[in-house]
Amino acid sequence: MRTLVLMFFTLVLAACGNYSNDDLEFLEALPGRQDLQAQVPQDQASALALKAWLYSDTVAAAMQIDEGVEAIIDAIDLIRDRTPSGRTADARTWGPFADSDPRFEDQVVIARSAQTFNFAFSQRPVGQSEFVKVLSGTFVGASAAKGHGSLDYEVAPLEEIGHAPADPNLRSLRFVYANDAAPRTVHTTLLSRNPDNGQVATLSYVFTESAGEGNLDYDLQGQSDAGPYDVRVLSRWLPDGGAGRADGVGSLQEHPGWLLEVHQCWDARFLETYYDSQAGLAYPDGGFIFGSVPSVGCDALLGLSCPRGELRACPF
Repeated sequence: MRTLVLMFFTLVLAACGNYSNDDLEFLEALPGRQDLQAQVPQDQASALALKAWLYSDTVAAAMQIDEGVEAIIDAIDLIRDRTPSGRTADARTWGPFADSDPRFEDQVVIARSAQTFNFAFSQRPVGQSEFVKVLSGTFVGASAAKGHGSLDYEVAPLEEIGHAPADPNLRSLRFVYANDAAPRTVHTTLLSRNPDNGQVATLSYVFTESAGEGNLDYDLQGQSDAGPYDVRVLSRWLPDGGAGRADGVGSLQEHPGWLLEVHQCWDARFLETYYDSQAGLAYPDGGFIFGSVPSVGCDALLGLSCPRGELRACPF
């Protein structure tokens, strides 16, 4: 995903120059990595096979967010050290300038209204007059570090002007963040197409961080050959050591009422301290029968009986 933005944006601008104080006000509205990333505690020393698997899934989800962040911030960073090609009282413009693909050229515009900043990374085929927006954002506040905003990346405009994206299955990527409230939050929504059946799945993340707790709530909704599905996991951890807990639930609409529940806790070394998994059918009258569907990670023949460990060992 790192090439999401760089594949169509190589900001080859004229020689660097000096920014005015007003130029810096525009640039300070743009987010940095720390404003958008999901910061999940990690420990490379623990053997992967011994780690709590829901913790590992949480790390993988956070890494997917951060790869998208890196791609966007890499593009934004190329603006920070270069002089705008155009200035007005409430706007700055970079370009038009040559894209890495010689068939296209690019333009970046940041506009200001009071403490609201809007920016757009746009592209057009060489020789045409109209640009199409590919990456856009809005920021409110004195600076991205003390405000809130959003970033949107869309694949369809690239395809419409004949620029093939690096990942044809990715359809869009959206970030909504708030650094001016407690806890700090980053909402990420990714739409991706299944290459096997062409169906589009939605993966949503909500990362929150406070002095006493961090958590990542991620929800995958899509369409499989067996019908619509929904899988959601909420992971929480202590910021001073990494010990945490994850609770997941999954459903498949082809089997109304079918649910899978998974609960897992880990210690400061990210090793499992508690695990339980139950599957069954829920009925309209509120009843629920566990054990009617095979569960996950619970196989006595393999020494994986459930529940295992102590629920009181969980930090939450």
